[in-house]
Amino acid sequence: MAAPIPRGARRWLAPYFGTLFLLLHLSIELRHGGAVLQDPGTGWHLVTGRIILATHAVPRVDPFSFTAPGHPWINYYWLFEVVSAALERAGGLPLFAAVWIVVYGLVPLVVYRTAVRSGANPLVALGVMLVGYVAILFHALARPHVVTYLLFAVLVGRLLEAERDQAGARGLWWFVPISAVWANVHGGFIAGLWAVAIVAAAVALRGIVSRDTRAVRRAAVFGALFLAMAAATLANPWGPELHRQ
Repeated sequence: MAAPIPRGARRWLAPYFGTLFLLLHLSIELRHGGAVLQDPGTGWHLVTGRIILATHAVPRVDPFSFTAPGHPWINYYWLFEVVSAALERAGGLPLFAAVWIVVYGLVPLVVYRTAVRSGANPLVALGVMLVGYVAILFHALARPHVVTYLLFAVLVGRLLEAERDQAGARGLWWFVPISAVWANVHGGFIAGLWAVAIVAAAVALRGIVSRDTRAVRRAAVFGALFLAMAAATLANPWGPELHRQ
């Protein structure tokens, strides 16, 4: 059986393996940048972003539908569309595609670093990352879900460290303003709220069963984080209506 890699070596190797993979991803994808534009919804997002930039207002009714003109529209992608349209205006489709290629490439890098920081063998973590990368490669499109992929990966990594008491909960509070942005980019922000709620419940249960007051206090922090993040997601053009949608 191979000897385990010391913790110090794991931390030393993590940035290099992950960064090399990211550079490899960018070198391949930027040469074939048109692949991220193959989803038919990409044009719809760009046009909507242009409308918002031109009118300085988020449409409240569907401006595209032929069968239901004027139908109320809750567009929870609007911020992604504004950013995308601004990128296209600044540098055309090449800049638009390049930015979202980079965002997508950060997802497996974050997952890999989380695994290694949690104690995984870097080579095993690299193999798992490659499998995961291939699994989501079919969704490597210039659409708002890539933001959810990245934010969820970062959030889960931070929750894992805080749950294991490897890091304080201070860094988690950044996710309160991030949640406000996330709720205006993609509906996947709900997954982030569920992740925090599940960790809070699990830590609380463990603390109650083992009579660990420290774990109970940590669960209370997670619970407060969940409430703060949920409140932050109300900062959108539709308020609670977005959640009902």
